[in-house]
Amino acid sequence: MHNVTKQENGVLGFNIRWFDEIDSTNTRLVEQVRLEPEMPSGTVWAARIQTAGRGRWERKWISSTSSNLLFSLYYRPSTGLSYLPSLSMAMAIAIDEMLHGLRVFSNLKWPNDVHVRGRKIAGLLAERAGDDGVVIGVGLNINMMEGEMAQIDQPATSLKAETGKDWDVEAVLETLLGAHFPPWLSRWETGGFSGFRERWILGCGGLSAPLIVRDGENKIQGTLAGFGEEGELLLSLPDGEIQTVWAGDVAFPSCHIK
Repeated sequence: MHNVTKQENGVLGFNIRWFDEIDSTNTRLVEQVRLEPEMPSGTVWAARIQTAGRGRWERKWISSTSSNLLFSLYYRPSTGLSYLPSLSMAMAIAIDEMLHGLRVFSNLKWPNDVHVRGRKIAGLLAERAGDDGVVIGVGLNINMMEGEMAQIDQPATSLKAETGKDWDVEAVLETLLGAHFPPWLSRWETGGFSGFRERWILGCGGLSAPLIVRDGENKIQGTLAGFGEEGELLLSLPDGEIQTVWAGDVAFPSCHIK
């Protein structure tokens, strides 16, 4: 089903295992946690090709070539899972921060996507794993070409498309794990969403932006009023009522941190 090509130990506490091909790093890592309950927190499974990657709402994450960064992280928080809803938001900030360091001016899209100029470049999916852990799947478009991006059901971009050059996928993963994930995971463990609320608001373009929330056939229009204690979206309706939104697809003008 999959072939191990390389295992690395000690990228600042993360243990990386690469597969030439796998159906879904999230699915297989969640299964492995069931078989191996004592799996070390910080285990990372990464794939060069993923044949059945999944996003939110069971959408497919297309990646038929080794051009993208596709990996899942098993994480067992020291404080338990009480802050779980906002964990993927903290990791989205880490990706956003790395991209800005590369002069790619991305923005955050609730609840856990990263966009550039209105086009998706990264997405995350968190799933419970075992009694006290979580597996967070990450897809980051690195060297994806226009033809492959055209197959996706929403506007997409890649690091190569934004910078005009090829990137070493393994090196990008090590940069994320070594420099960007640790501080934001630490903030999350310390205080959940409250540990990075202002950074999230800045990254998504600030408050009062007009937006549309779609949940299945339902569509709600309003303006962004803020976020709750666990990262839930607060939507100000035209009549002034504040509605709490826990899930849905959000569309609003893309904003960039300059």
